Amino acid sequence: MRTEDWTKEEWEMTVQLERITAQNAEEKHQELSKRRKSERPRRTKKDWLRYAANLAAVAVLLYFLVNGTILFIFRALWTALEKGLSEEWKLQGEGIYRGIALAVPLLGLAAARLLLEQGVKETPMRLKPNRPWPEEKQIWLFVPAFMGLSVIGDMVTSVVRYGLEALTVYPPEQVVQLPENPLGVLYYFFVICIVSTVVNEWLVRGALQKIFEPWGAWFSIVVSSVMFTLLHADLAKMPAIFLESVLMGLAAHCTGTLTVGMLLHFSSNVISFAFLFIRQKMQGVESFAMLVYLVVIIFLAAAVCIGRIYQKQVLRSFRPIPWVYDPKNRQSRFERLATTPLYLFVMIAMALRALWPMTGWTMPFWLT
Repeated sequence: MRTEDWTKEEWEMTVQLERITAQNAEEKHQELSKRRKSERPRRTKKDWLRYAANLAAVAVLLYFLVNGTILFIFRALWTALEKGLSEEWKLQGEGIYRGIALAVPLLGLAAARLLLEQGVKETPMRLKPNRPWPEEKQIWLFVPAFMGLSVIGDMVTSVVRYGLEALTVYPPEQVVQLPENPLGVLYYFFVICIVSTVVNEWLVRGALQKIFEPWGAWFSIVVSSVMFTLLHADLAKMPAIFLESVLMGLAAHCTGTLTVGMLLHFSSNVISFAFLFIRQKMQGVESFAMLVYLVVIIFLAAAVCIGRIYQKQVLRSFRPIPWVYDPKNRQSRFERLATTPLYLFVMIAMALRALWPMTGWTMPFWLT
């Protein structure tokens, strides 16, 4: 039916219907607009990687805070006490003070670990308990091999330190001075080789590596190893420390236990302590001969164990390291770390702390 054939009533009814339809559409549009304005803004998805990075940064800051506070208190007490002591008692007190200061960093590491435990609650990052012992019994063949690597690392460290001292104002190495008392030497061994090993692995491989593990095993090993290396703040030792840390991280991941990493760490500390003991407690030719014998024995044991590892194909018994897909249409994992302000600040601060000795200035005691 053509519009020119409509009656007047039909035309008026059609116009009225169109008005009602337009009015209803406008009312619905206004109602929808009001509803959208009244609704709360949609929450963005939380970036758990940045949360993990900030949590790790806060743990590092807590480590320095605890160490600095305790060292400040002990130094103030010792300064107040030594003024009224005789020379003999001053020597005794100085030894006690150095022994206490040796164990102070362990308290900071423990505080950082406890903070991480509390921080990962109610998050996807769980610090799952590890198995006490690895299933593969031949894993112990890696201990002598790792000791050989530690000796090579000490040699590389000596070369790097020599270059830094020759080309810059890098100060000579400040080694731990072992006490004369045999019980004191035993205490130093216990703190440096046993307690330090357990606490470091409990924090680094047991917590830092764990919280970054959801974004890939290699990623978590590298990130935690970089933080572990910077915590040592010794520029000459950093290449060796980083490589050893990566291997200990691989051991923790592939075996599912911290025991192997602790044993590797312990063996490395024992080698360093043995070299320190020989240099300080032996003299001349006797010291040099003992160092040579020890190095030869370690290298022979490492060569034999590496041959057995290759012959028995022990590496095939470990669980594989999965590949984690990292899309390129958004920020990568390392880019997200680099754009996390607190984490970036802490990492830069630790790097500057490692470079501080090259300035020739004395480092504050609470940063050592």
